[in-house]
Amino acid sequence: MGGVMVRRGADPTCSIGDCLAAALANPLLGAFVGFVLSAVPAWWFGLRWFWMLLMLVLGFATLFIWPWLIWGGILLTAATPLLTAWLARTRTEGVPQRPSLRRRR
Repeated sequence: MGGVMVRRGADPTCSIGDCLAAALANPLLGAFVGFVLSAVPAWWFGLRWFWMLLMLVLGFATLFIWPWLIWGGILLTAATPLLTAWLARTRTEGVPQRPSLRRRR
């Protein structure tokens, strides 16, 4: 299992980039980091952007962190616009539209 192991006497010259790369090699931690990085824009821009960013993060994570899932990452990254459009469409289906503001005479 990957991950970062911190213990006394660990090498203090470990660069931030090395430590970050080692931390992102852990699948659970990588998924958590991706979720947090996409949750902030989700809160700011709304749910549709959340799903788009989450799919992009998961797609790129499978591309660069888990090489044996490279085709899954390519497909997921390529399918992101389609998934986003589908989610946006299904979110609005069945929602009653506002009645016209014009009065009937």
